[in-house]
Amino acid sequence: ATLFVGSSSIRFWRTLKEDFPDRTVINRGFGGSTVWEVGAYFDRVVAPYKPKEIVFYAGDNDINAKRTPDDAYADFAAFMTLKDKALGRTPVYFISAKPSKSRLEQLPAQAQFNARVKALAGKRDDLAYIDVVAPMLKPDGTPKDIFVEDNLHMTPEGYAIWAPIVEAALDKGQKAKAPGC
Repeated sequence: ATLFVGSSSIRFWRTLKEDFPDRTVINRGFGGSTVWEVGAYFDRVVAPYKPKEIVFYAGDNDINAKRTPDDAYADFAAFMTLKDKALGRTPVYFISAKPSKSRLEQLPAQAQFNARVKALAGKRDDLAYIDVVAPMLKPDGTPKDIFVEDNLHMTPEGYAIWAPIVEAALDKGQKAKAPGC
C-alpha cells in the first residue's frame, strides 16, 4: 500500500481513495503532529504497514511551535534513519510544508525547512521532494482561497491542487523499491 502519514493535512485528506484510485492507500495522519512526533510514533503509524511507498507531510506545525528549520530538518533526518532500519529502501515522498493564511509570516522559516529536505532528496534515491508551495499561491504571493474558516486546514479545492502533483510524483517513481516488491 501507499502510506500517507503526517499531520492534519493528511488526516483530513478524506478523498485519498478517490484521488488515487489505482493505489491501495492508508491514511495515518494525526492532527497537530510534528515531524518529531511522526518519528516518535513510527512503530505505530508507519512500520506495521510495511508500505510500498510513504507519502510524508509534516513541518508547518514544527515551525509554528517555534522549532527552527534546522530542528525540524534534524527530526526528518531521524525519521529517514528509522525508515532505513525498519523498511530499507522504501521510497519516501515528502510534501513540502504548505503556505496557509493563518501562518503566512512563517513562510520564510518553512522555505528554509523545505530547502533542507529538498537538498537531502537530491542526495538520496529513496526520497523525493514534492513542491506544493507555488501551486497554492496567487500571483501576488498570498495563499489561494482554499482554506476552511481556521485559514490553516484545506478545503476540497486545496486537496484538488495536491492530488495531481502527488500522483505525478508517485507515477514518476523512485529507483528504490520496498523489500519484496
